[in-house]
Amino acid sequence: MRSRTLSDVRAGFSLPALLAVTAVILVAAAAGLGAAWFLTGSMPARPPQAEGRTPDAEPGRFQYIEFGPVVANLAEGRLTRYVKVNVTLQVAKEDARGLSDVIKGEKKALFQDWLLSYLSDRQLEEVRGGAALARLRRDIQDGFNALLAEHGEQRIEGVLFTEFNIQ
Repeated sequence: MRSRTLSDVRAGFSLPALLAVTAVILVAAAAGLGAAWFLTGSMPARPPQAEGRTPDAEPGRFQYIEFGPVVANLAEGRLTRYVKVNVTLQVAKEDARGLSDVIKGEKKALFQDWLLSYLSDRQLEEVRGGAALARLRRDIQDGFNALLAEHGEQRIEGVLFTEFNIQ
């Protein structure tokens, strides 16, 4: 029995047949990619739920207080990295006026100082990724609530980052 060589295989296929098979493969690949794009590109993407957070059960239950931007050097060897965050605080609607006066008023320096100290103690690995952001949100919320508790004030319900940059 004689084995087939490459020239024997080529002789069995004509150029138009090879072109037709290649065209069918390309059309099938394009159709598959087009379907994938259509299915994923036309639906709105749902943002992933942050760890331990749930969407508002009652619309309009919360108000948001902009705390503002804070820039802090990370605890790295030569202090070459820094983090810039812009924080918005989620508070119960009934507490919004009182908390806004405290956080934006004369005690704002206490909150800024605490946040700067907290962020300055973090290393790069502690501020990278979704799980790290969720942990930062919780820690900032707990820290701010501890400061508020010292002054007998209401509580912050959540911390949102409107900007988070690491350089």
